[in-house]
Amino acid sequence: MEHFDHKRKEFTPYGFTCERWEPRLMNRPDKHAEIELNFFVGGKLTYLLWGERITVEGGKLAVFWASIPHQIVDFEDIESYYVITLPLPWVLDWGLPERIMAQILNGQLLQEIDTSTSYDELLFEQWFRDINQDSTATCEMVLLEIRARLLRLARNLEQQAAFEELPSGCSKRSTGTYDFSKIESMAKFIAQNYTSQIRLSDIAQAVNLHPDYAAYVFKKTFGITLNHFVIQHRVQHAQRLLVTSNKKVLEIAFESGFNSLSRFNSSFKLLCRCTPREYRNSHRLPNGGV
Repeated sequence: MEHFDHKRKEFTPYGFTCERWEPRLMNRPDKHAEIELNFFVGGKLTYLLWGERITVEGGKLAVFWASIPHQIVDFEDIESYYVITLPLPWVLDWGLPERIMAQILNGQLLQEIDTSTSYDELLFEQWFRDINQDSTATCEMVLLEIRARLLRLARNLEQQAAFEELPSGCSKRSTGTYDFSKIESMAKFIAQNYTSQIRLSDIAQAVNLHPDYAAYVFKKTFGITLNHFVIQHRVQHAQRLLVTSNKKVLEIAFESGFNSLSRFNSSFKLLCRCTPREYRNSHRLPNGGV
């Protein structure tokens, strides 16, 4: 049974996996570029995603993009749970509904509305057996089934009116026929370097694309500009520091990649609808930690 390796380097790829994990409290967040699916039958598990505690309930499929810092801070009545990791380019190429992809790529954890324990329990058990047989044909069949399950999740969420409005600055996604590995590489480069003063030219150079084309295909895929995506990562980084540390707001601003307090405050208020101090007061964890 797998469990989180605290010595694991950030963004070390998992690739395509379906494994059973033992839940353990994590002393630091993990980050990797894959889309992650979680499922367990009973109990509950709580992640710290950026600066918010998000609880996953037993019997409900949960999906998120694991490039966002995710850290298990609590769990109960769980002996093991299934974890599937899917390379982002594969999922981008599946043509899932625009709204579900926009929410996932903007850092939200999506969770099934209704409990369907027996249905998903059987699916994950079968996928676990099939994938670990290491048969290419079998894995292709499993991928088709996973895609269908994600399509069903999207439909269920839409029927339950569970979607919020698209995040500020987002537009509908139209992927076209682009090299998704390049798009993933841009997202990964930003996730690894957003605390530095990176520019559009730096991002484009990292993936050997012209800056104008890099900006175009990124906006078409993610529904937001490269600049907005960088700012979003910086604000979300600051959210985590605000609730898990006693650092001063100015220190958090610079540590998150902003070059001025005024720019930090305006960006934070735009995305969070409150000031950094207001966010800290309403989301603060006990003793400034997890």
